[in-house]
Amino acid sequence: MGGKIDVILASPLLRARETADIIAEKFGLPVVIVDGLRERDFGEFEGRIKTLYPDWFNSFWNYHENLRYQRAENVQDFTRRIGSQIDEIKAKYAGKKVLVVAHGGVGLAFLANLKGVPADGDLLKFLISNGESMIFDIADEN
Repeated sequence: MGGKIDVILASPLLRARETADIIAEKFGLPVVIVDGLRERDFGEFEGRIKTLYPDWFNSFWNYHENLRYQRAENVQDFTRRIGSQIDEIKAKYAGKKVLVVAHGGVGLAFLANLKGVPADGDLLKFLISNGESMIFDIADEN
């Protein structure tokens, strides 16, 4: 799926915007900021270190547990938000090669929407390393 990038979309959060700007300079393209690509809102759990709280982190990302929080975004709501964003991208940029610069959680939700939720609901199976990329050909998807 090589070739020219037609458009660069980025989360409004600083780290993604900065990364998108570096890429955009190389390709001579503007960056389109898309609010719907922002990371999941961790709410009251913001800053909690996942390695110190693995049980919490696993439950937080389990689609079937679908836990509700005071301020944090629910995993199913988040996954639906990203699914809606995928639909918007497909409609608006049909036939284009789109580069999305976002976050790990957004990547999990992309995969859940495009490949399906794992049988056990564990979206962390889709986790990739920082800076790692994923390529999707969704032109023929419904």
